[in-house]
Amino acid sequence: TATDEPPADDPPAQDAADPTEPQPDEPEPEPDPWASRRSDLLIELTDPVDVDLLREFGRTVGERRGLELPAEVPVYLIRRADLGTYFDSLYDEDDIEEAEFAEAIYRILRIIDPQLDYRTLLQGLYTGLVLGLYDDDIGAFIIVSDNDHISRRDLDTIAHEFVHALQDQHFDLGASFDSNGGSTDAASAYRFVLEGDARLSENLFKDLIRQFASDLDATLDRLPGAGGVS
Repeated sequence: TATDEPPADDPPAQDAADPTEPQPDEPEPEPDPWASRRSDLLIELTDPVDVDLLREFGRTVGERRGLELPAEVPVYLIRRADLGTYFDSLYDEDDIEEAEFAEAIYRILRIIDPQLDYRTLLQGLYTGLVLGLYDDDIGAFIIVSDNDHISRRDLDTIAHEFVHALQDQHFDLGASFDSNGGSTDAASAYRFVLEGDARLSENLFKDLIRQFASDLDATLDRLPGAGGVS
């Protein structure tokens, strides 16, 4: 009869990683080349009267909208002359691809001139018309101003942007856009919902805007980019 073979030796156990041993460093994220330049364009709102008013205004907008404001939203000012540079800083590779795709579609539909650069068109509209914006990269909103204060006419924009801040703090706008799988239609539909929410809220909160505007100095009301009092 065949003799039983000796049992095979168990494979040598691998040494467990020693938690005291230094682990290889994870690669550092690529620095944002626009980050420091973008921050240089922003002027922090420091006037204590304006800061206190906006803190209360944001809390009240949140109550009216039905979404508590979990964290205060930093407010910055920017000069209109710097908006073009700021606009460029907001564009990443995905935004550039989306703009190129939109440009191709609009040319096929003959909505824009074949010689017109779509991104240049957007930048012109942005620098000429924007009164303020919410930047979800830094979780703050930015008001276009020629002085270092907010004015009565800014409160409509601030109400609108506070709603975007609420959306971001509750629903994480960046992650929500990233989850659309690259679908332009899905991204556009989501953007329309966000803008519709903010625009409707802005219109419904007119009484609130008037209430808080009465506490602001009318002499600080200035047209964006203009030097005189409106």
